[in-house]
Amino acid sequence: MQCGIAASASRRLVRRRSDKKGETDVHQSALGRLLQKGEPMDAAGLRACIEALCDEDIVCRTPGNTDNDRWQIAAASHAELSARTLQRLLYDSWRVTSYSGLQQRGHSVAQDLIPRLDIDAAGVGEAAEAPAMTPHHFPRGASPGTFLHNLFEELDFTQPINPQWVQEKLELSGFETRWEPVLTRWLDTVLHVPLNETGVSLSVLTEREKQVEMEFYLPIAQPLTAGELDALIRRYDPLSAGCPALDFMHVRGMLKGFIDLVFRYEGRYYLLDYKSNWLGEDSAAYTQTAMAAAMQAHRYDCSTSFIRWHCTVTFVIAWRITTMNAISAASSISFYAGWIANVRSRVFLPLVLRRR
Repeated sequence: MQCGIAASASRRLVRRRSDKKGETDVHQSALGRLLQKGEPMDAAGLRACIEALCDEDIVCRTPGNTDNDRWQIAAASHAELSARTLQRLLYDSWRVTSYSGLQQRGHSVAQDLIPRLDIDAAGVGEAAEAPAMTPHHFPRGASPGTFLHNLFEELDFTQPINPQWVQEKLELSGFETRWEPVLTRWLDTVLHVPLNETGVSLSVLTEREKQVEMEFYLPIAQPLTAGELDALIRRYDPLSAGCPALDFMHVRGMLKGFIDLVFRYEGRYYLLDYKSNWLGEDSAAYTQTAMAAAMQAHRYDCSTSFIRWHCTVTFVIAWRITTMNAISAASSISFYAGWIANVRSRVFLPLVLRRR
């Protein structure tokens, strides 16, 4: 590797002096001050200063004579140009996908690219005009489902629900504020209903005992096919036996997702998956059979199955808390999902699916 520095006693720097003709102002420049030690010299003196620095690694060269010919553009080439023909099929199965993306029929990856919405109630249609003011008649669909999920993300479960806060949330999301009393009672019911035989309810969970919207990424090192995933889920989840087959192009890369709620109670870790499906006009429609059918139709087993939850949370807890007690606690996770009804309103209660 070599580098060079050009130095010249330019005419524009020449200052004629009556006593020392030919001296220049090069010494007033930064480079000239270093070379000439601040002393005015002519061109020969400048060269002498440079040659004094020369050794086996430094040389002083004078450029050769240059010609005055102007550069001319080469004659245009008339060679025929053409693009090469693609001879192979381009397909890269590596991508960041989600459980929602794997549940979609066909081969589109658009579901992996759109913002995350609660699609639990997609396809059920809009509620009739002037609905009755009950939870069963609250607007339904993807947008209302996302709205309900967001409320539980922001709620402090241990505090009374502020009606003004509910009204503000309704306004910001474009819902009529007349739903405030219904929604306030509805949320309060959900927070206080017992979730299992221990009597735990959301209302007893402090901020230290819960994690909302836990995001995770799981690597898919080898290409994953729909048939392989379907067989694995059906093997460990009896509900999956009645589900339609998964259909997606094989994929590798990363599987991303969000767990609606992870909480700890009496030394055990629980996972709660919010579902806002509309199953009927009244509480009688919310039976175990109806909920199981809805889970099968939407392939919720793909996202709420024991395989996904157990692998994900066991890994996270074992990584963050390395004691054997924590790993043992993670291995005894219980799983609850679904809407079911009582005489008051739709609430979260355990579905039959449970593994320990």
